[in-house]
Amino acid sequence: MSEPILSPDGNFVWDGSKWVPLTSNQQSMQMQDSVVSGDIVSSTTIHRSDADVIKAAMDGVVASIKEMNTIQNTAQQPSTTYQQPLQPPPLQPMQQKKNLLVVTKTQKKSLVPLVIVLSLSFLLIGGSIIYFLLKDEDLTYPFEDNWVNGKEDIQFNFKEDNTLDVYDENGLFIWSGNWNVTKTFEDDLTSGVIFISFQNPDNPNDVEEASYYYHVSKNVLVLHGVNDNGNGCDPWVRGSFGGTEDMRRGEVEKAEPPDFCTLRDVE
Repeated sequence: MSEPILSPDGNFVWDGSKWVPLTSNQQSMQMQDSVVSGDIVSSTTIHRSDADVIKAAMDGVVASIKEMNTIQNTAQQPSTTYQQPLQPPPLQPMQQKKNLLVVTKTQKKSLVPLVIVLSLSFLLIGGSIIYFLLKDEDLTYPFEDNWVNGKEDIQFNFKEDNTLDVYDENGLFIWSGNWNVTKTFEDDLTSGVIFISFQNPDNPNDVEEASYYYHVSKNVLVLHGVNDNGNGCDPWVRGSFGGTEDMRRGEVEKAEPPDFCTLRDVE
């Protein structure tokens, strides 16, 4: 059986979990200490069985002192844990790119109306220039043909060189003239205003001039004086379709009447 472990002062014994006071039958221990020039000189009178007790007690004290010194040093030493300084949040390249894209789209959208207006302006100006340059040269009016009057069989021949020949019912030449379109009402040139100058071939001084509304529908031409205030007007049928009165009447029935005069029947 092992010997009991005593406390340094000899008043307590270790029972395995705590220090308890000594009983009267346990051995005693005497210790004398003196301090010389900072060193500890110990004179101890103990039994051989007490050496282990003293050593265990001293080891416990030394361990406690070391533990206390470690705690104090840890508390006094500054923390060596590196703390990274606060940094601003990183940029978001994708978000910035999206913002730039939105601005670009907005700018493009704001330019679209301007581009459309400029394009339409150029088209209108260019179209007008081309129209005025070509209207007297390349434009072909639908009335440039030979026409037969539905009532009296008088023939008008509108030529491409802006001249006009008039023939009677027997096909004899009776008048000459010139024509010029001064206004159109439709893009296909089927209606407008035409200025006609008639000249008597037997008398150059015998000249008649007037402006007429004209209207072409299928094979029918209608001429009506601008100053006639909507009175009745006679139809003219293309010569190739108006050989007889019945043919002329049939063409007039198929054509669309003008809105500037009341069309007379073919007699």
